[in-house]
Amino acid sequence: IKHEKLMDEISWEVMAKIESFGNQDLSNTSWAFAKLAVSNAMMMTAIGKKLMTMVKELIPQDLANTAWAFATLGLPESNLMDQILLEVISKVNDFTTQNLANTAWAYAKLGLWNERLMQTLANA
Repeated sequence: IKHEKLMDEISWEVMAKIESFGNQDLSNTSWAFAKLAVSNAMMMTAIGKKLMTMVKELIPQDLANTAWAFATLGLPESNLMDQILLEVISKVNDFTTQNLANTAWAYAKLGLWNERLMQTLANA
């Protein structure tokens, strides 16, 4: 059930308290908004900027969920996606089949084709 006013209030709270959010908090928040098809570009940009500072700490599920969320909402955030790409390549052996599929879908959906990423995913 999607409640626009509630999601709007949550997005303002996220932006106000984003410095206290950890990597999983940010990944889960972006996933939840995408799952509900609530696109708040200002909040997602703030999440993207914060994740850029901690992308190396993201576990495979967080990487895949974040990429999926931004793609689902049609928000390419290219700097973040470039950083996620590098982490996916370095951590691909720890990805589940679902993580691999979601990541491949996200990059394809955003039109961010990267031969090395797709080859890495295909060989995993």
